Amino acid sequence: MTDLLVLVAVALLVLFLVDAPRRTSPGRLLRWVYRHEDETLGARKWESDRRAGRRRMLAFFAKDLAALVYPSTQIGGAAALPGKRRMRRYVVDLPLPPRPWPRPWHRRDITQASFTWSPEAHANAPGFADTVGRKFADALDLKWSPDLFQVTDHRLDRPPRRVLTFRIAKAAPVPEHLHATEELEV
Repeated sequence: MTDLLVLVAVALLVLFLVDAPRRTSPGRLLRWVYRHEDETLGARKWESDRRAGRRRMLAFFAKDLAALVYPSTQIGGAAALPGKRRMRRYVVDLPLPPRPWPRPWHRRDITQASFTWSPEAHANAPGFADTVGRKFADALDLKWSPDLFQVTDHRLDRPPRRVLTFRIAKAAPVPEHLHATEELEV
């Protein structure tokens, strides 16, 4: 009986280890896109101010607990990244296509994303959508061009929302054979 329990435990452990990359890949992609967009969307300053306020409030009771719960910096002196739930406030929608079970998702699977911004962003500045699009193209390792994305600006909706949606534009279909109507002169 104990042999059967050990076998079941080992099988569950193997399934857990095989599924680990698939479970972590959506969070890894979210963090990757967030790191490219955080400064443009005003998230870095807004989240740092929020973290500092909560740290001060908790430090009133216990300074060591405040340093543990809300660290001021990460390794290398950079501002600490927020949790995944806070990152999803800015990278609102990052849909991933369905994949067969054990295969994880990669950057090439991202075809669209929706972003919202904090009050710290310069959202009314000219070219704000282009700047966000450039950063998103950098995150996907794509060469930027103005017609790379189809942009939906939800600020124009009624009621207006603080959301920009970027979808990779489909390439125009090119016919397999092109026929010239007249002879070219050299």
